Amino acid sequence: DKGKITISYSAKFVNIVAGADKDVTMQITRDNEKRESINIKDEQLYRVVPDGTYDGHLLVLEAEKGLRVYAFTFG
Repeated sequence: DKGKITISYSAKFVNIVAGADKDVTMQITRDNEKRESINIKDEQLYRVVPDGTYDGHLLVLEAEKGLRVYAFTFG
């Protein structure tokens, strides 16, 4: 099973605080363009969008069962 988070935001970069019991791969899509995927395991801060323009964007995060996302931060 996969889960999905979709969020609209206005910022240059996006971080999440997340963790998982085992390695989980999260696919990142911004503005309908697939970006790199990242591996998440330890509970820590992960930068999911490291670049961009300060503008309105649509972010979609998809991952396997087991991912826990606690918070988003924007800059």
